[in-house]
Amino acid sequence: MRRIARITARYPRWVLAGWLLLAGLSLPFAARVGEVLTAQPGAAPHSVASQVRSILRQRFTLPDDFNVVLVAHGVGDKVGQPAFDSAFTRVIDRIKAVPGVTAVRDYRSVTGLDLVSSDRSYTVALVGMAAPDLGTAKAITNQIRTVLAGEQGLRFTMAGGPATVQELERVSEHDARRAEVFGLPISLLILVIAFGAIVASALPLLVALASITVSLAALYAMGQIVEFAVFTQTVVTMLGLATGIDYALLMVNRFREELRHTFDPREAAERTARTAGKAVAFSGLTVVMALSGLLVPPLTFIRSIGVGTIIRRRNSRSGTPVEGTMEVTEYEHNRKFTTVIHDGPTKMIGGLVLEPVKEDQTKVTTVIDLPDMDESMDTSFLMKRLKEVAQIREKLIEAET
Repeated sequence: MRRIARITARYPRWVLAGWLLLAGLSLPFAARVGEVLTAQPGAAPHSVASQVRSILRQRFTLPDDFNVVLVAHGVGDKVGQPAFDSAFTRVIDRIKAVPGVTAVRDYRSVTGLDLVSSDRSYTVALVGMAAPDLGTAKAITNQIRTVLAGEQGLRFTMAGGPATVQELERVSEHDARRAEVFGLPISLLILVIAFGAIVASALPLLVALASITVSLAALYAMGQIVEFAVFTQTVVTMLGLATGIDYALLMVNRFREELRHTFDPREAAERTARTAGKAVAFSGLTVVMALSGLLVPPLTFIRSIGVGTIIRRRNSRSGTPVEGTMEVTEYEHNRKFTTVIHDGPTKMIGGLVLEPVKEDQTKVTTVIDLPDMDESMDTSFLMKRLKEVAQIREKLIEAET
């Protein structure tokens, strides 16, 4: 940590230039992170839902891999009238011609189902697709939307399957952007009131934005191999703004205190990185280790929270890029999870143990070892983070029960 502090203080412009370059290179990939996120709900490999799905595929013929529900509303016409039926038939024929569409079931081809509303103002059709994966199904859904957009005689809405997944992805991305649009100005206003200076107030926001950009780019790269839930982007943005600003506040406050004592900006920066920087590093590693337990459950959306948190934490340090590794040293499915994290010169060993107590109760034990901790470190900040992690775990447990 002393070496990192010395480099940061001695070459501040190079460090800043490095982060600006990294953020600039990450920006195009961060903007495309939505391409690798999915709102498709998953099920544990050995859960009841997975077993039922397997039995259905083995014993029954399932002609369609994905389905969407199409609702057709008349514009002044009702179901059964020539104008409605003519427009509806024209659209259905065009949908059947879309590559990947296997069948369209509507009130004319299906008997025994009430697919027309009581006032005959709208009708429902089921569109079946043959697609090897969700990405292909979403591409077919987009082609169907193009067909529907070209029809003026009827008004259409879509739901179910890939259509619902696309809507959830759109809403999640919109919410993440709205959080940035509203959160940043409010945060800047509060920081200006707290510091009384524009430059000091803008620094925490720049750190948060840089960490979010780099984290989203890393998420996009990992998404080429691993599937992530759509709200991982929200988790990264939320934690990037919150803890990125929090860490930067600690560093800026400590720097201003040291500057009042030394009157030398470089020496103040080195002391800040050596003391408060060490507290920030240990704090981030502690939270990463505690939340790495979320990687154990075989559920995509739970693991996405853990991965998103780990990625975001690793990119919101004090502003100095360092090499870091995370090694899983011991793993037993649904029993034990032990890792060793190296973040530059900082090392932490942690583990998670799950012990069944009763049929519906499990004891969770978290062990954290910080071999590099010394008396010069400000432990109050670290203890604050440990309490926050405990609260997060309590909320997760309450949500499950």
